[in-house]
Amino acid sequence: MTPAAPDPAPDLESRLRILEDHERIRSLKALYCHYCNTGWDGAGSDPDAAADLFTDDAVYDTPMTGALQGKVAIRQMMRDFGLRFAMAVHLATTPRIRVEGDTAEATWQGLNALLTPAGQALWSGGSYEEQYVRTAAGWRFGRIRRRSAFLAPYDRGWGEVRDVARQVRDDITRPVPGDRDGDLT
Repeated sequence: MTPAAPDPAPDLESRLRILEDHERIRSLKALYCHYCNTGWDGAGSDPDAAADLFTDDAVYDTPMTGALQGKVAIRQMMRDFGLRFAMAVHLATTPRIRVEGDTAEATWQGLNALLTPAGQALWSGGSYEEQYVRTAAGWRFGRIRRRSAFLAPYDRGWGEVRDVARQVRDDITRPVPGDRDGDLT
């Protein structure tokens, strides 16, 4: 029996399309981070633009928000919760992207510097597991799942306190604007 011939290498056009798709997905993630940043000169602070990066049936699942289904729910969360931080800086690094036709998936490492409305400075670190869909408008998020390695007070660090998610949720959703008495330690 003759061994099967190896699959031919993709042609130049196919290879170029994969590279372009990778770059467009990196740009999508960069826009997401920009629009979710808030509280400093240069931050995007735009919940509607952030939500428009998702498909209509997307899933957004993080330790602080829980699982949300659909662009409408994601938009509402961005307005009511995500951009209520006094400051947020989102960094996403070291993507591992895999494209298959009109879908893709990636894992990113994420680090966030956050300041709650109560004035508590936090570090948040972990990974993003994401799925993407090519649409008529370009690549969009079909799913974001955030896995948390830590969410810890800046002054105490993740070595001492690894998860204050419930306290952060309570602080962000507190109905009294300008209340600075909360202490997340």
